[in-house]
Amino acid sequence: MADASPTPASVVAGSDAQIDSGYKYGATVVAGDVVYKDTTQSPPRWELAQADGTALEAGSAGLGIALNGGGDGQPGDVQVGGSITPGFTAVEGTIYVVSNGAGNMMPIADLLTATWYCSIVGVGTGTGDIKLRPYASGEQIPA
Repeated sequence: MADASPTPASVVAGSDAQIDSGYKYGATVVAGDVVYKDTTQSPPRWELAQADGTALEAGSAGLGIALNGGGDGQPGDVQVGGSITPGFTAVEGTIYVVSNGAGNMMPIADLLTATWYCSIVGVGTGTGDIKLRPYASGEQIPA
C-alpha cells in the first residue's frame, strides 16, 4: 500500500477529540497532515512529521493530525487524541504510522519494508475513522 491520501476538506475531529491550539505551524501544512511539536524552536512549532529520521525524532514533544491548513507562522489546530475522520477511509484494525513522506501516514505493514523510525498515529476503526493514539517511539525498525 502507499501513503494515505487525505482530502483536506474531509478531515473532521470526532466528538471525543483532544485538540491542541496553542502553537503555530513551522511549515506549510494542510488539514490531514501528520505533524510533530518541535521544541527545539522557541516558541515550539508544529512541523511536518517524517519517518526517515530527518524530522520528528529530535526535539519532538507531541504528534498529531492537522485539522486546518496554514503557512509558516500561522496558528494551527492539531488533534492529538480521540477519534478523527482522517480524510480517507481507514481500514478497521490497521495501525497507521508516520511515513517517509513529509506529513504523510501509511499502514504499519509498509513501514516494515524499510529502515525507518516507528511513530504510531493510531488505529483504524469500524467506521473508517482513526482512533488517534500518537506515539513517537524514537526506535528505528531494521529492514
